[in-house]
Amino acid sequence: MFEVLAAMDHRSVVLLNECSKVVIVLIGILQSCRDLRYQNEDLFKSIADYVATTFEIWKLKQVIFFLLLFEDLGFRHPDLMDKLMERVVEEPGALNLRNIVSLLHVYSSLNHVRKGQNREYVPISFPSSQVCSQKGLQISGFPRE
Repeated sequence: MFEVLAAMDHRSVVLLNECSKVVIVLIGILQSCRDLRYQNEDLFKSIADYVATTFEIWKLKQVIFFLLLFEDLGFRHPDLMDKLMERVVEEPGALNLRNIVSLLHVYSSLNHVRKGQNREYVPISFPSSQVCSQKGLQISGFPRE
């Protein structure tokens, strides 16, 4: 939403404040659940569904942060993870090395493979792994090309 308002050069403090509240509340809920070791699959699914249905308004780094929190909670939301991977495939240069490593960790930890992806060769779902090899980083299980 922030990017849309900026692109329109429309500074609406009311809208910006409301959008900020939603992000802060969702992240706060997930962090509290993590800290309290509270597992509520319906709550996690509702938050992930919201992020997935409003996916276009989130920055990649924000979605990655949500996935990191979900991973801490042991929660896997395949639709959200597939949407993120689709965006990564479309924009392979959009992530830095740290984001790529974080994604690899989350997808591996939650044992997630994108729909239609061959389980025997996971690196293809991470085109940014080419960036890793170009930067000299060898990720275990990801052959250099």
